[in-house]
Amino acid sequence: MHKHNNDKYKWAAPVIHNERLARFVKSSYTLDSLERLMNEIAQLGVCKIFHWSSGAVPAVRPDLGPQLQEEFERGRTLKSALGLTSKELKQLMQLGHNRSDSSDNGIGNKLVSKALPALRPFLANALKSGQCVCCALGLKHIKPGLEAAAENGMLASWDRDTNLVSLGETVAVLDPTMASMFGLPTDNWKRGLFSCMKHHYDYRYRFTDIIENRRTGFDYDYRPHIMYDGITLAEMDKKWGYAQNDALGLMGFNLFYHLNSVRPDGQPWLTWDSSELQPMARTLGGLLVPYFEKVRVYEDYDFSAWEDFLAKHSTSILTVAQFLIEQGIFVRKHGPIEVEEDGRRYEVTAGRISHLLQLCREHAYTQLPNEFVRSERGDTRAYDLSLLIPLVMGAISGRHVIDDPMKRQIINFTRQYLMGAIGIRRYLGDIWNGQTNNPNHIPGEEAEWTLGDPMLSFIFGDMYINSDGDEQLLQEQILHLNRTIGCIDAEGNMPESWIVDPATGQRKANINNPLQWPIAMLLLALYGLKKSLLHKQAMGW
Repeated sequence: MHKHNNDKYKWAAPVIHNERLARFVKSSYTLDSLERLMNEIAQLGVCKIFHWSSGAVPAVRPDLGPQLQEEFERGRTLKSALGLTSKELKQLMQLGHNRSDSSDNGIGNKLVSKALPALRPFLANALKSGQCVCCALGLKHIKPGLEAAAENGMLASWDRDTNLVSLGETVAVLDPTMASMFGLPTDNWKRGLFSCMKHHYDYRYRFTDIIENRRTGFDYDYRPHIMYDGITLAEMDKKWGYAQNDALGLMGFNLFYHLNSVRPDGQPWLTWDSSELQPMARTLGGLLVPYFEKVRVYEDYDFSAWEDFLAKHSTSILTVAQFLIEQGIFVRKHGPIEVEEDGRRYEVTAGRISHLLQLCREHAYTQLPNEFVRSERGDTRAYDLSLLIPLVMGAISGRHVIDDPMKRQIINFTRQYLMGAIGIRRYLGDIWNGQTNNPNHIPGEEAEWTLGDPMLSFIFGDMYINSDGDEQLLQEQILHLNRTIGCIDAEGNMPESWIVDPATGQRKANINNPLQWPIAMLLLALYGLKKSLLHKQAMGW
């Protein structure tokens, strides 16, 4: 395995791509200077979160404008939504494809001018950057809501992304000033969570068929679909690696964390017996544990966060364990969860949850801090950015599935081996750039993803507040917030990652831009630093 030595990045001033934001980045923040930075971020629109009317969150924020969004949600095709003829649409989608410049004899400008006004800037940017318009819009076929919608995921929704966005929105609205500054509706987090729950409730037979041995968990295409149409919440006719236990664990964690927690006004986030929550919550709360037992989640080979290789992923085991901690708290307080499906009664008790949680912990510790020790292909992955996900979950809830020494080891390895000048690699040897695999991968040129630094910043903030005023932890928190700001591009967008442009050898934002997962993590990081500064002030440190 090749090794990266990234010590030079640990305390280096981050690369700042947005000149407006560069003026507000500090090596040390006061509450006033942090508020000025947040205000500038808000003015740029960096932290806008997009939801379909279903509540679902597309992975990539489409920035469609309300008119085009309404057209898509009505089931209109791209052609009819844009007001173009079939011939014009074909011309538009061919423009930019495999082109190295934007010369098109004016055809592109004419078509963009005719297209729906709300989409003009989006199309113009696509042509200017040399993208195929089809790729820029995230459409393989021009039937949103009906066809597989994602080369870059604009229309599709993932449980993982939606629930992490939901958790980011939850934390951000804990501070009314932040919520107002960023225009965050206080119930947006609920819309995202409920969209995932509704989808899985409607397709709950995928859980029961596997639990009851009508289908096998080794039929990975049959597993509960963690990616689906964000507009209709219906499954898409697309073969995919749906076996992603971490995504389902995130949904369960999100549900029971909100049932166990209260808002700043002391009122519960969610009430179990409410009509908005039932019968979805009882059904999923009663099926997730039997499902995880059936697939033996603690040793199951799944695709996990990066949807790449079948392996016994530590991230999936730990994420499910964080869910089990939250559900266990709820069941111990309120009693077992019982549900009947197809004449079969399921009961989830505190003892059942505890036993599965113990198995998850034991199996995870046999391979941590590795992400996996042997994949289906026979390889090992020692360092992986996705291991930060369960650490973020623990920092949000205050209940950690792993102990502090292991948590610090994961953080240290992530920084030592994966941290680059702009972002953080998913893992060493990653050949995916957000659109295609690079068969000529060069060590050190892996895509540097933007979601890692804000997660680290939030985790360090949690560690700082639980320390005795360890100033080094606060400095680490600030460093990773500043690196997050550095990931924002010149237009004020947070791309999925920064990749090496083969033409120039320089880093550029990848095609999935702006990605909503790191946007939500930026909200977490900003809230986390404000909380740390307030705590420091209150403690007199």
